[in-house]
Amino acid sequence: MRLYPPVPANTSHCLADDVLPDGTKVGKGWFVSYNAYAVGRMTAVWGEDYGKFRPERWLGTGGEFRPESPFRFPASHGGARTCPGKEMAYVQMKSIAACLIEKFTLEVAGGRPEMLLCLTLHMKDGLPVRVRERTPLADFPPPENPNLFPTSPQALVGSLKPTYPCPCIISMYVHLEVELSRMELRSHINGSIMWQFRFCLLIFC
Repeated sequence: MRLYPPVPANTSHCLADDVLPDGTKVGKGWFVSYNAYAVGRMTAVWGEDYGKFRPERWLGTGGEFRPESPFRFPASHGGARTCPGKEMAYVQMKSIAACLIEKFTLEVAGGRPEMLLCLTLHMKDGLPVRVRERTPLADFPPPENPNLFPTSPQALVGSLKPTYPCPCIISMYVHLEVELSRMELRSHINGSIMWQFRFCLLIFC
């Protein structure tokens, strides 16, 4: 998402004269734009290796996850304008990826796809992949306490340890019993995430 943010650029309309946090003055009626696609490629922000896949850039000295400031990594905006579906999107991405990788081997067919910079970033001709079924995993012991399950998105994904296979089909149900994706693992999502998801439904559905 740093190199390929879902919304590569955004524009706001200034309703009154204002001053941005860095001291830049903007006038009433002005349009102010920023380019998240370009920010993710700035050497002044990410260094000379900005284009390399280097997961350790998100880790601290002790190996712990070190999140970046949303104003340095603006894929989901920041402050009061943070995308209301951010956390739900992370849960979906990680859960679906884990379940696919458990069952299948995926290989990109062809070269790097051409990206189209529109309101939302997408690939010109999609992403053709070769899919091969993996050898079934050996049986694993059940969890120590199946009645305990994390309620936050971070804990949900963090609980899926590599030594314990993620079920192939996960179903996440909220108050409206809306099925997010085809999976076998069910969870009870806390109230804040539930309302966040309801709000996303009103926006995107």
